[in-house]
Amino acid sequence: MSARMPIGDRVSRTLRRAWKMAARRATALVSGPRQLPNVVFVLGSGRSGTRVPLVALERAPETITYTEGHSRVFRGTLLKGDDVVHDLLRTTPFRTVVLKPICESHRALEFLQRFPNARVIWIFRDYRDAVNSAAKKWTSALRHVRNLAAGDLRRAGWRAGGLTQEKLALVRDWCTPDLTVTGAHGIMWYLRNSLFFELGLDGRPDVLLVRYEDLVREPETLFPPLFAFAGSTFEPRFVAHIHDQSVGRHAPPALPERVERACVEVHAHLLNAYRARQALQAAG
Repeated sequence: MSARMPIGDRVSRTLRRAWKMAARRATALVSGPRQLPNVVFVLGSGRSGTRVPLVALERAPETITYTEGHSRVFRGTLLKGDDVVHDLLRTTPFRTVVLKPICESHRALEFLQRFPNARVIWIFRDYRDAVNSAAKKWTSALRHVRNLAAGDLRRAGWRAGGLTQEKLALVRDWCTPDLTVTGAHGIMWYLRNSLFFELGLDGRPDVLLVRYEDLVREPETLFPPLFAFAGSTFEPRFVAHIHDQSVGRHAPPALPERVERACVEVHAHLLNAYRARQALQAAG
């Protein structure tokens, strides 16, 4: 899907969301007591297509979505706090609530443990496309990687989340004077996607690993199980807007050799885990 939604589509989306909210609240007034909703956390690394499932899921009448910047639950890119999320889940009229705090992907296990009916959708994208997209959008990665290398974790902010001493040592080793913004984004892609395995998320039934490229190439095949996992009802019209035009669109970025090797290794590991889950699902 396109990186930025046209203004007419954004207005339509806002109006559709407001209408859905009003209709759902009206239904809740006459439906009596309800169970706590499912809460789905969409996680991964930046520019990996994490917005794609939100735009599709929010079209389901029983689902409400919140992404970074939404003042109800976010302060900037970070959640306001667990108490705010608990309050949202306690009061929402929707059956499924989807949150996208990707800057807090290192908290995946906390989310699963702290919130009833919690699930995680972790989306990964080929590091080459993700790095190209990130380098085009953000120039601050180099500064943040240098903060990590210097041990200034406070200035690095959420980027230091979940990092072990071993990973910080790698950053120090890789953060050479000639490191570029593109190279810094390669380091961040590696660090954030390595968390999937370091947190032990592979193999958990409450975690769904999703490959971005497959999702946008085969939306009518791959979205139904994603909707089922989230506890939402799927209709083909929910994914009619999705396309794969951003896949492999640009030449691969120039990354330091050691960073590229690390990204290749993690990407292969993610692919293996993803394909193993696909095979398990196909076997019934």
